[in-house]
Amino acid sequence: INKDKYEVEAIVIDKKEDIVTKVKGIDFALLALHGQFGEDGTVQAVLQTLGIPYSGCGPLSSAMCMDKDVTKSILQAAKIRTAPWINLSKNDKIDYDAIKKLGYPVVVKPTHGGSSVATFIVKEEKEIEECVKEGFKWDSEVMIEKFIK
Repeated sequence: INKDKYEVEAIVIDKKEDIVTKVKGIDFALLALHGQFGEDGTVQAVLQTLGIPYSGCGPLSSAMCMDKDVTKSILQAAKIRTAPWINLSKNDKIDYDAIKKLGYPVVVKPTHGGSSVATFIVKEEKEIEECVKEGFKWDSEVMIEKFIK
């Protein structure tokens, strides 16, 4: 960006409560986001509500992409191949028969979020429970999907 033509200011958002005050008065947001409310559409929704133009995807597509279960369901509905999976909520019991049908190894990970946080490649049934518990430390849902090499 040509700093002779534009006044460029880096804005760091540490808490979603700060978004409105930090973006007030800007003309355009060139988004370079990472993290929970950076990638889930929250920032885009605030900018859109305030009428501030920005680069990148809108709030709906951002939110959908941060939900792996929704993303995979949309891909499947569009006849785009995706690894078979099951999704667990915290109150669900682990269905070992369903996991066995997927076939080992499987990938266990939080349904929401990114950066491979709490993501495990599980080769045996005895590892599942511990990995699912770890996933639930990060999210209210955990995805178990067939590992694709």
